[in-house]
Amino acid sequence: MNTQKPKLEWWWLIHHGVLAEPLLEPIKNRREFVRAEKLAYEIATRLKWMRKIKHPERLPAKFVQTCADWRKACKNWKKDYGAWQRADTDWRKAFDEHYPAIAALHKQECPGCPFDYENKTLIFPQP
Repeated sequence: MNTQKPKLEWWWLIHHGVLAEPLLEPIKNRREFVRAEKLAYEIATRLKWMRKIKHPERLPAKFVQTCADWRKACKNWKKDYGAWQRADTDWRKAFDEHYPAIAALHKQECPGCPFDYENKTLIFPQP
């Protein structure tokens, strides 16, 4: 019996205001959604900077663990919405607590990315 936890697949900027997060579905689905649903002037920037994290092992361990717990809660949110809410709150707290380390890794892996680190959002070109 394999007792190892499944590895999370980590990505930068799957959503423009979330710097690092694990995939919940194939990245192809998110890219298709961006092409179909986002504003035309945002699409190229979103797709260019939506990248797999090269060194997820450098992400803070507590942040990674809370994301794993959140992902598990996401799979069961209809059965136990309260557990999902707690996991989501814990994930957001861990993100804020470890944001400087996460941002530093992003700067190393994605130089030139138009991410506003103070406001925690991707900057899009003006239409």
